[in-house]
Amino acid sequence: MVQREKRMAEEQGHCCAVCKAHQDQFKRSLHMDHNPLTGKARALLCPRCNQTLGRVKDDPELLRSLAAYLDKHK
Repeated sequence: MVQREKRMAEEQGHCCAVCKAHQDQFKRSLHMDHNPLTGKARALLCPRCNQTLGRVKDDPELLRSLAAYLDKHK
């Protein structure tokens, strides 16, 4: 892990920035998330949250629509 990632992991308490799950819960390490348009690093995410953002192409409207769908079908 590079210095920036180590520092970020410490700042995040070694937890995913989205779901707050601790690094110890995963076989793989936390992933550095990047803004796909700027390439700028955002935070460390667990594999599940990182893959989810990739699958929805960082589209907040799609995420809101998914959340509304889940709320509707509780």
